[in-house]
Parts: sequence; structure tokens; C-alpha cells
Amino acid sequence: MNFRQAISKDIDSIYSIEKRVFDDSWSYESIDYEITKGKHSSAFVVEKDLIIIGYIFIRIIFNEGHIINFAIDTEFQHQGFGKFLLKKSLAILNGNTNVFLEVKEANLPAIKLYSDFGFEEFNRKENYYSDGSGVIFMSKKKYKIWRGLVEKIKIFQLMLQRKTSQVVFGQNALRALKSNTNPSLKKLFLSALIAVIISA
Repeated sequence: MNFRQAISKDIDSIYSIEKRVFDDSWSYESIDYEITKGKHSSAFVVEKDLIIIGYIFIRIIFNEGHIINFAIDTEFQHQGFGKFLLKKSLAILNGNTNVFLEVKEANLPAIKLYSDFGFEEFNRKENYYSDGSGVIFMSKKKYKIWRGLVEKIKIFQLMLQRKTSQVVFGQNALRALKSNTNPSLKKLFLSALIAVIISA
């Protein structure tokens, strides 16, 4: 097994796996963006005999990491490759980084894998995915953060993609800025407010 950072020439292989693994797969353009253009994105692959068999995408903003995509090709699942990839990826993150993710309620093997790595459930929502499946939100915390922070950061990321309004984005940033005492996180929320003012 080999673990390394994903590069542009890996996009075709990753896209092929993405289509085999997920019914609601990412577009080629989304994968390309995360690997080549995403300022806060990190992408890694696992290889077997020099062939890519899995990948993981993580967005990192200050001390918050969000696993946004994680897959092992169908014929290599349940053989330890996912565990290897997740372990290597988490080891690269800053020691003070909180990591969160979403997983389908029915994906019991993935839930067990995340639980084995110290991820804990903090919320659930029904009809979250396009196929009507429910979601479990899980997080692995390195330091204490105020309740609801993970969901607020998700809103901030959506705002950057123009999927939520400036008003909602600004209100949540201001509320978070007033409520939090962690210096690094206050910088995050202050940056969020500035982004709203500039783009208004």
C-alpha cells in the first residue's frame, strides 16, 4: 500500500471510482476543483501496486477539518484499505484539529470505522441525501468548542460556495464571534464577517 497526496493526473482514476461507489457521485469538475483549485482542500489517495484504489478529500479552515469525500473502490472494500487511508490522513492534520464528517445512517461499516478512530455522533437528520437517506454527523474533537460550532462552520463553507444567504452567513458569524473565546476560532469568525462585508 502507498499513501500520497492526490495530483491532477489522478482525477480520471478518482472519478471512475467515484461513479462506481456512489449513486449520487460527484461531478468530474467538483473533483478537479478540490484537487487543483481548492484553497482549503487536501486530497490524498491510497495505491495498491501503483493503482489508485481509494481517496479522501478534507477541507481545513484554521483548526477545523471536514472530511467531505472518502471512498475505497468496490473490489477493495473491507480489506483494511479504508482504515489505512483514514489513519494516514488524520496523522497529517494539526494535532489540535477537530475533524467532522457526514455518513449515511445505513452505512454501518463506515460508522464503525469512524467510531474506531474516536469519532462520535453529535447530530442526525432525516432525508439529507438525494436518495432520501438520513445522515449521521460525527466529530473527532481535539479541544473543546462551543455547542453547534461544527454546524456553523458548515454554513460558512456553504456561503463560500454561494449556497446560503449573506444574511444567514453574517448572523451566524457574528453570533459565533461573540460566543467563542478560542483565539484561532475568533479569527475564523472575524474573517467570515469581513468576507460578508466585502461581498455585500
